[in-house]
Amino acid sequence: MTSTLLEPSVRSPLRSSTPRASRSLRVGVVLGSVALALWGGELVLAWSQHAAGRQALARRAGVRYDRRTPSQVVLDLRARGLDAVPAINRPWSTAFTAPTPDAVFPLGGVPNRLTVLCNESGSYASYRSDPHGFNNPPELWDGRPIDVVLLGDSFVQGSCVGPDQTIAAGVRRVVPRTLNLGYGGNGPLGLLATLMEYAQPIRPARVIWSFYEGNDLDDLQQELAYPYLRTMAVLTANGRQDLLHRQDQIARDYVPWVTREAMEQALARTHPHTQGWWTYDALCARFGEDSPWLFAAQWAKLSTLRTMGRTVLASLTAGRKPVFPNEEVFRRVLLAARDATTSWGGQLYMLYLPEWQRYRPFGRPNPARDEVLRIAAQLGIPIIDIDPAFRASGHPRRYFPFGLPGHYNADGYRLVAQRILAALGASEDRAGPAASSAL
Repeated sequence: MTSTLLEPSVRSPLRSSTPRASRSLRVGVVLGSVALALWGGELVLAWSQHAAGRQALARRAGVRYDRRTPSQVVLDLRARGLDAVPAINRPWSTAFTAPTPDAVFPLGGVPNRLTVLCNESGSYASYRSDPHGFNNPPELWDGRPIDVVLLGDSFVQGSCVGPDQTIAAGVRRVVPRTLNLGYGGNGPLGLLATLMEYAQPIRPARVIWSFYEGNDLDDLQQELAYPYLRTMAVLTANGRQDLLHRQDQIARDYVPWVTREAMEQALARTHPHTQGWWTYDALCARFGEDSPWLFAAQWAKLSTLRTMGRTVLASLTAGRKPVFPNEEVFRRVLLAARDATTSWGGQLYMLYLPEWQRYRPFGRPNPARDEVLRIAAQLGIPIIDIDPAFRASGHPRRYFPFGLPGHYNADGYRLVAQRILAALGASEDRAGPAASSAL
């Protein structure tokens, strides 16, 4: 009897603990399954991206990939006795407020120097800058008439290809008097300033105004922080800086940016110890883009899934943000460029350059594309749209180095040049002075 009376009290704790243990087990199984799904999915995605990384693809293509930073390349070239400098995108001092007789607002690079660009295809691209810091043969500044001027950012400048593979070089094979006034970091206001400072005095017959959908509107927002550009003071005679005749001062002003000490400081900023050993840049600098340690770190941090999540979130919230926050400024800039060009009897064209993101899986056109093209059409500016030309190949990403995000490769730039020539009524079978004079 005693045993019977005590039995429930002995078994009760066991019975009451069983559901609790079962719940803990279920929670553990659920959490373990979620972790397995997350890190398993990350493993698949990260490995596919790792195998498709720039250095890995270069290795499989038999291309030796230069893993140095631009600062290292510049220092190595200087050690060989070459007067190399880096290409400094958007080279404007943060303290700059307005041009004065003692200061300039530079729109190009360092004049007459070996300029190191970037590496997206395996080796670093470079060019010797012309007397005004642009990517041209110096003889184009000999005072003879210019037929075509190209305005733009790094895509027009020629990143990341040799000087004979740029858009301007492709056009120049047919129209020799083609001047490249593109420079990295330029947005619409920078292009307008370049037009007024360099193109207006030489009065070219055709001006190609490039618009890169990937960041030109972002660049416009940043350019509005500079009063000289924001007020478009360059449109008035006393607002221009006469940069055509101040190249010596521009070269002097660049000196602090390109000294050996500046290059070494830039190189030190890329050292892993200055970034934290676990960061992507630190691991890249220490081991290389195709290192298994980099892959392991990215996998452990769920980097691929987190990036995809941010992309999806940005896509879902895109409709809540203004697509074109500075539309009226952009319209005024294009109008000023058109009127300035027509004032000397020239013709302005818009060259619309697509970004890689529109060609990725589930990629969509840039949300501002239609509005940009509509504004140009309303202003009567002929449009050279490169997107249809890329799509006509059936594989648009072939025009990007290794099919990855970045600038165009040599094939992409060549196709852009061909579309420009077609719009100008020229073609590669009419190369030479005859084609030039026809413009």
